[in-house]
Amino acid sequence: IPTKMTIDHNNQNEIMDILNERLNRGEYLRKLRKLIEEEELSIVSENSSDDDIVQENDVVNVLSDEMGNDLTVLQYDSFLSHQRYYDDCKHIDISLIDYNFSIDTNNEDPSIVPYARLLISQDKTIGKPGMCWDAGFILAEHVIAKRENWISKNNSTDPKKKSYFPRIVELGAGTGLAGIALAKALKCHVTVTDLPEVMSLIQYNIDLNFKNVNRTRSLVYGNKITGNDFYGEAVAKTLRWGHSEDYDGAPYDVIVGGDVIASLYDPVALAMTFYALSGPNTSIYVSYKRRLDEYFQRFEIAMKSLFNKFNIVQPRSRNINPDVMIIEAGEKAMYKGIGSVHIQTPAAKAA
Repeated sequence: IPTKMTIDHNNQNEIMDILNERLNRGEYLRKLRKLIEEEELSIVSENSSDDDIVQENDVVNVLSDEMGNDLTVLQYDSFLSHQRYYDDCKHIDISLIDYNFSIDTNNEDPSIVPYARLLISQDKTIGKPGMCWDAGFILAEHVIAKRENWISKNNSTDPKKKSYFPRIVELGAGTGLAGIALAKALKCHVTVTDLPEVMSLIQYNIDLNFKNVNRTRSLVYGNKITGNDFYGEAVAKTLRWGHSEDYDGAPYDVIVGGDVIASLYDPVALAMTFYALSGPNTSIYVSYKRRLDEYFQRFEIAMKSLFNKFNIVQPRSRNINPDVMIIEAGEKAMYKGIGSVHIQTPAAKAA
């Protein structure tokens, strides 16, 4: 009796059918999420104090665009030096944040760049997806720190060869912080995904970091074009969870998601999206905030049904937000039937 089996076509269709059934519910939840975000945004603008968040010892530079407009740039490392609050970038009223990445390579690994400038713009008008969150930055630094694990897994020869270009997809990217950071710091191809209404912000941030001086939205910063300090590449793409037509490009070598386990998302549909985008050697990294136990438990049960590896670890990052943890998953399992995916919470079982 064989010990390993691949998923047959019928079972794959079964998975897609389940995801499509959840689509209508997902659309409703997205509309509800937008209403909640609009309310939260009004609270943020009423209660935020930029003077309290950005302090004297923060380094704020001025950057000029091609039209001669001056844009203020906050150096994130100076901001971290006095980190008193967490997830406080939503209070920052500065044009751009420079999430610079310094990586000690010992000059031995040509697959990563020693320093990567990462410019990210926020757009508070679109709600939570338009703001920078600790979980995205922490996720990027953790995946970079663990690069040897997933590079070696997906390359049977020499990971330092220039021909090796791991394929990464980010789900629920928002500003694109995590995915763009990976493309800036590592030699990889990153597909940065979210819903259609977030695409313009993601594309703008990609342009900030990758387009050269002869293209629109490229910026001069300290007499150096921002696109000069990167090894990888990034593209923006719409990917709706549960829509199999958006899954072209799968399977990916690495899948990442920053703070995508939340009450307004279907945790089982999310887990099955990870499954549909995975191959046998795919590595999955998810940052999440310790909250919403019921939703996390449902996500954890679904992931453990679909993958043989599921670990929760402390993140490796300069940002010390104590509420953010990292999930490391992988080793795609044989599909075990619909029963293993339809999950009842303890409350539902008691009812």
